[in-house]
Amino acid sequence: LVKKYGWAQQDNIILAGHSKGGNKAQFVTLDSKFRDLIDEVYSLDGQGFSPEAVAFYRESLGEEYDCAIEKMRAVNGENDYVHPLGVTIIPEEQTRYVRQEPKGNPMDYHFACNLFEEKDGTYTSEVMEEADGEGTLAKTIRRTSGYLMTLDREDREDAAKTIMQVIELINGG
Repeated sequence: LVKKYGWAQQDNIILAGHSKGGNKAQFVTLDSKFRDLIDEVYSLDGQGFSPEAVAFYRESLGEEYDCAIEKMRAVNGENDYVHPLGVTIIPEEQTRYVRQEPKGNPMDYHFACNLFEEKDGTYTSEVMEEADGEGTLAKTIRRTSGYLMTLDREDREDAAKTIMQVIELINGG
């Protein structure tokens, strides 16, 4: 897109995405040869990366890694179960959590529409105080994911496949 449209530094390029899109916005900021043209990045409930990916980018980018991270912001549902997955690269001080009302199905916490509440045609969200942070579900997922990130790659892949099979069985397919 930078080449196609001739974008340059003055064009104020902002990347944003939800879930895998939030992860991809982070990835593009780390991996693109045009990363210096990106001004801001917003990851909405986007997951982190494997320990190997984080180590690769830290090593290969050097100081540029820190510059890329400074551009990133996260907006996460307090009980979302995707944003705690993997190694989080967006600093906590650049992360905000949105209060989420309890739902009947915990899987509903991840829908982007649950980051906002519609009132009279206006969409709002309650950004929590920084001290509140993640809810119980997100904290549990973060602890589990943190443990899984300590496993070697093959064991981590096997564990992920097993967890996904259990979730699919619970969710009906």
